[in-house]
Amino acid sequence: EDEDGSGGQHEEIPKSPEDSIDDGLPKLYIHQHAFLKVLGCTIDIDEVNLTPILFDREGNVLDPNA
Repeated sequence: EDEDGSGGQHEEIPKSPEDSIDDGLPKLYIHQHAFLKVLGCTIDIDEVNLTPILFDREGNVLDPNA
């Protein structure tokens, strides 16, 4: 085990969108109509937090973790 008791395994914490936007790493781009066709929903972006928002066909916000 390591000094921190983790046994050498450390959990990586994802970077925030603000920190990762210009980090030089490749990004995955998904066109908004791709979600509409596959999931039957619409995608929007919260421009303040830079997070995606999914809406169902009736306009209700979907929980991506549900």
